[in-house]
Amino acid sequence: MPKGMKQWGFWCLILIGMVSGNAQLGTLTKSRVSNGDVSLMTRLILPETPMAQKPPVVIIVHGSGRRGNWTTYRPLISRFSQQGMAVVFFDKRGTGASGGRFLKVTTETSKDVFDTLSDDVVAVAQWTKRQAGIDTTRIGVLGFSQGGWIAPLVACKSELIKFSIMISGPIYSLGHETLFSKLAGDAQGKELVDWEEINTKLRAFNADRGFDSEEYVTQLAIPSLWLFGEKDTSMPVTFSKQNLDTILARAPDRPFKYIVYPNANHSLYDVDTKERIPYGRDVRQWLLSELY
Repeated sequence: MPKGMKQWGFWCLILIGMVSGNAQLGTLTKSRVSNGDVSLMTRLILPETPMAQKPPVVIIVHGSGRRGNWTTYRPLISRFSQQGMAVVFFDKRGTGASGGRFLKVTTETSKDVFDTLSDDVVAVAQWTKRQAGIDTTRIGVLGFSQGGWIAPLVACKSELIKFSIMISGPIYSLGHETLFSKLAGDAQGKELVDWEEINTKLRAFNADRGFDSEEYVTQLAIPSLWLFGEKDTSMPVTFSKQNLDTILARAPDRPFKYIVYPNANHSLYDVDTKERIPYGRDVRQWLLSELY
């Protein structure tokens, strides 16, 4: 797996360390959801103070790595719950309390693996639709890093998905990501990287691409938001923005928006202060403007 994809597991550890795992959550419902013969431990968290009488719901779509369980994501879940959203989280297959086998991703396997992982999310969305206390007309996906590849595919597969949010989500192929990781070396803030040259090489890339999220983003007609960190060294932010701008130029009526945080890294922490960017408030504001 490319270094850029591995880095999500590292930043999950940073996230846990910087935000207390004992943060309070609202009402919690646990269940097991089946996708074929795989049982997924799933949780619905209702906010104590919803943004509407019945809150919108975000289904978390995992980043890469094996840390796809409740313990890792709980601080992040708490932040979105505090913004008035209901959150649905399931342990990634092969991790935590979920069954199945953890699936490794390569360029060659990416289409099949992401197809399977997206089916897991669709199954969870179908379960979510049957739950009480939520606005079932406002179910969305919230994809992180690798989840930014999968979330648009989920939205294209299921009519239940009414909005999508991608945090450091790529709008290109896994082949592009592999090339970027090789060229940039997950530079970790090194100033010697020639980003313009890298973007030129990415644009000219014509080898095996594997799964390409741009294909599915092009098909999206639902409100969609991307959040990027300008100092991200795990994915080519400029390349993603250029691809998104091209899509919007062709279809300017698409309900798409992206926000770039100038000094943020892949996990949306300020690279100088090490403080988390308060992007949850931006997500809340966007949801209120798009869905209500």
